[in-house]
This record gives sequence, C-alpha cells and structure tokens, in this order.
Amino acid sequence: MGITVTQIYWIKRVFDITETQFNVNVSLGLKNVADSVAYENHLPALVASPVTRLTANYFVVKLTHSVSPQLLERFLKNEFTKRGLQQKFGLVMYESDKLIYSKCIAFNAMPVDTSMLQQIPLMNGGNELSFGIYFPSKAANLASSMGIWIFSSCVLLIVIAFFTYAMLVILKQKRLSEIQRDFVNNMAHEFQTPITAIMASAEVLKDGGIISNPMRLNSYVSIISTEINKLRVQVQRVLEMAGAESEEVALNKTLLDVHQLLRETMAKFISSAGIAESSIRLILKAEKHEINADALHLSNVIYNLLDNAVKYSAGTISIQVSTIAEKSGIVISITDNGIGIDAKDQKKIFNKFFRVSQGNRHDVKGFGLGLSYVKLLVEAHRGTVEVKSKLNEGTTFILFFPFK
Repeated sequence: MGITVTQIYWIKRVFDITETQFNVNVSLGLKNVADSVAYENHLPALVASPVTRLTANYFVVKLTHSVSPQLLERFLKNEFTKRGLQQKFGLVMYESDKLIYSKCIAFNAMPVDTSMLQQIPLMNGGNELSFGIYFPSKAANLASSMGIWIFSSCVLLIVIAFFTYAMLVILKQKRLSEIQRDFVNNMAHEFQTPITAIMASAEVLKDGGIISNPMRLNSYVSIISTEINKLRVQVQRVLEMAGAESEEVALNKTLLDVHQLLRETMAKFISSAGIAESSIRLILKAEKHEINADALHLSNVIYNLLDNAVKYSAGTISIQVSTIAEKSGIVISITDNGIGIDAKDQKKIFNKFFRVSQGNRHDVKGFGLGLSYVKLLVEAHRGTVEVKSKLNEGTTFILFFPFK
C-alpha cells in the first residue's frame, strides 16, 4: 500500500510538471505569434505578454492590430510544430465582444470534431481584437506523453498484485497447516481414551482366572465393545467427510416422516449420551411433515446437532427440538441453553475442521467435522442451515428441507 501510494504521488507530480511545461510552451508560442502579427504590421514586439490562461485548456491573446485568420492559423501551426505541441485545437477570433471567426485545426489529415467549439467560453467584454486557443484533449495528450511512467507504474502494480497473491497463499497455507496440526492433535486425543480403555481391558482378560468370574468377564468385554464402537463412529465420520463433496453426495432418498425420525433419533441419542429424557423437549407443530430424504444421513444430521448441544451445555442440559411447516418445506429448529457462539465465529463454524476456541477449556472433544457434515448433507437435500446465537444465551440451528 505504501509503494502504491508513493507511486501515485510521483505520477501526479510528473503530470503536474508536464502540464506546467505545456502551459509555458503554449504561452511562449502564443507570445511569439502575437509578435509575428506585430511584425507583419511593422510594429515592434510586445514588451508585456498578451497571453492570459482563462481555464486549464483555454488561452486568450490580445492583439494590437488586425490579422487574417489564414495568416494567424499559419503562425500558430508553425509555432506549435516548432515546440512539439502538435495536437488539435480550436481557434476563435473576437472583435470587441463579437465572434468573427472559429475553426477546428488539426496537424494531420484526419477529420476534426467541430463540437469542441461549443465548449469554448465566451469572451468577457472590453477586448478590441483577440483570439482564443482551446485544447480539448489536453489531459489525454499529457498522459500519453508520460508513457514510460505509466508503463513502469503498471509493471509495479502487477508485481504488487503477484506479491499480494503470494502473501495470501502463504497465509492460507499457514492456516491449513494449523488446521492439520489441530486435527491430528484432536484425533490423537479422541482415540487415546478408547485405546487406553481397550488395552487395560485386554490386559485384564489375559488373566486366566477371570474366566471363573463371568460377570467381571462380561463387564470388560462390554467395555471393549463400547470403546471399539466409539472408534468406529469416529473413523466413519472422518472418512465420510474426507471423501464427500457437496455435489457428489450419494443419497438414498425415500418418503419419510420427519416427526417419526426425530422421535427415533432422540431416543437413540438419549440412550447413547446417557442424559435424562426430560433434557430434550419435542414441539412438533408441522401439519405436513413428510419429505423425500435419506433417513440415515438426516438422522446423523440431527444426532450431530444434539451432540453439540450437549457438549457445549452450560450446566443443566435443556434442548428444544421443534418443527413448523412452511409453504414450500419443513423447518426444524434445535435450541439449547449452552455457552453460545461469538458473532465472529458464526460464519466459520460450518468450515471443515474449524472449532470455536474455548480458551482454557479442554473438555469438549471433536474433530471440527460435525457442523461441516451437517451443512454438506442439508445442502445435498437442497435445503438450508443457519445459526442464531449469543454468548452465554444459547444457540439455535434452523434447518429447512423442501417438500419437493
């Protein structure tokens, strides 16, 4: 940004200097034309400059004697050619306040747009004889004379653009590296607990004497089975997210009752999470509640949102699952009384592997895949998902699934 601002500053400085040089050359050229007119009338050259610049591109010259328009045009062309001012201009001549001549003049054979004459200001009284020169393309010609500066600025801007792109790529790679590191750490943490439990149970089972105690044997076998199931679920979730893309999700759609699916999913979740039935309240108000959807994936979506509601609860668990029917589809809302989500994180929570920072809190497990999976599957059903949340006031996830 600093380099760009500096370059713009110097370009403007060069343009101002070029414009000043142009104005000086035009003024000196017009002074010489006025002297030539005086010489034609056998008069000495003027001491004071008769040239006045009324606007940025309009110059007026007072004359002491008359001159023919053709001769004046020849003087102007010769003088401007000598000074390298070969750009089209408008010539007007006044006698007192009366316009007596006007012409558009170019230094090549190309036709000239005569509309420029309408842009020349009228003279303001008192001049016995004068002529005005108007340059309609002054700014464009000045810019074209700065070709090397403009070219170098374009090259510099291209270099800055590539540098900016490279910096963005580096920052993105840095972020991806951090995500990968966090993911590996989370996976190691998630797998460490069940693996430790399985290893401990396996060590106990090595003792031949445990066969004489069937209840104890069944207890350790049950621990191994439960922990292995946890590992299977985690691995399955990672594989589903790693291999799925929103446009390529294979859905086995059937006509299903959303209310029945919610009841079954809630019962399965309560059993696996070990929470009280009163912790989750169903408010099913949708009159129409049948949609074409993949029962397994839709159940997993609801299960993930219930799991998050429990993970991020702020004490006593209180979850409300409600439905309403709209004209084009059904809306499922899942509201909790948890710790909430900061506004700055709400746009990121559906990104793969993103997890909201919990400060010194480390009891919330996961890979940052749950909400990414939710968004992936909802959109695969041509639905939408949004979140409404405030810190320490809970969170509501709103799912919409079309009837068609």
